[in-house]
Amino acid sequence: MSARRPRDYFRSNSALSDWLSAASPASRAAIVSEDLGRSRRLSLLHEIIGLPILDTSHFAGAQVIDNANAFREFHETARGPYAVRAVHSDNREDVLRNRNLPVDDLLRWLRGKVADIRRYDLEFSPHVTNEWAASFVVTKSGIIAEVVRGSLRQLTQGEHISSGPVRIVHNFTEWSAEPTDDRALELAKLAISYTSVESPKNRNQLREELGCNFAHETYIRGYFEAIFSSADEIRFNDFNMSIGASLEESYVELIRGQHGAVLGELRGVTASRGHVSGPAYVLAPDEDAPTKLPVGQILVCGEPTPDLIPILAQVSGVVMERGGLLTHASVVCRELKIPCLVGTTNATEVIPDGAIIDLDADAGVVWITERPGGSPDASV
Repeated sequence: MSARRPRDYFRSNSALSDWLSAASPASRAAIVSEDLGRSRRLSLLHEIIGLPILDTSHFAGAQVIDNANAFREFHETARGPYAVRAVHSDNREDVLRNRNLPVDDLLRWLRGKVADIRRYDLEFSPHVTNEWAASFVVTKSGIIAEVVRGSLRQLTQGEHISSGPVRIVHNFTEWSAEPTDDRALELAKLAISYTSVESPKNRNQLREELGCNFAHETYIRGYFEAIFSSADEIRFNDFNMSIGASLEESYVELIRGQHGAVLGELRGVTASRGHVSGPAYVLAPDEDAPTKLPVGQILVCGEPTPDLIPILAQVSGVVMERGGLLTHASVVCRELKIPCLVGTTNATEVIPDGAIIDLDADAGVVWITERPGGSPDASV
């Protein structure tokens, strides 16, 4: 990440490419490349299997500035709030986004952010007020889904207002949800059903045109995002085959095994596997993230905000009170191969800053092995 953006803007509008700035160039390039092509992939899925998607309009920046016929026709008929994504034509990792504003307001905002809109490609989609949101990954051995009431941003950015997501696992035989929530499970089943392609002809077409692979014969492998309106109308707005690649097949049974566990103050859910020991750096709520940390520290924080991006590549592990398996921060931790737990409830209160801790992400537990000053301790 080059220049540090204002915190209020960055927290609300950070793109996946911003988060992946901490990851390796190779993994970042693969995921970002797919992220930029998602509109085409979703359109093909809509055409081939009827996947319900949001209507999206694309324009070169010059078309907008010159008020070209195509943009003028769109502008004259656009009603209500929209979302915009602007991608720099030369640096595809330079992405700006905003949502829930009329087109004129979005353009006014964009002019205040960039010197020349002509250098960007713009994508407009109607902003749909949703009551629920879901994200899920289809792997060879099963499906992991997360569902929340409200904004999809809760699942991507980790902005959980009161509690974490409902986490759902399907091993193609049984369903498991934690915590138990019949409505969330119903919506997850609905969303996942759209990714099962029964027609061999359609599966072959998806292999040829998109390079899709399949699990359990019919399920499209990859990462998906969907939103639900009050009338249970569903719209998919992402499909990425690279994001889910770092979720190894063993995660399905690992997360399924953690369902029903008694989650104490220092227990959580495995977002990235591994085992590490070291000093804890506790970032209190509303405290600004540092730009640099000593080598070997384990970050303990409330939620995975974009402010933490610069230090994710510096730490040896991450312990989060909130967040989910499919947030951008969790994706980055898996790409960096650093252990990470989410949903530990109040780790920033229980773990003293500077304490030596043992983070066993595979087991979903953190141990305080030495408190500041040298006193030993035990698991909490």
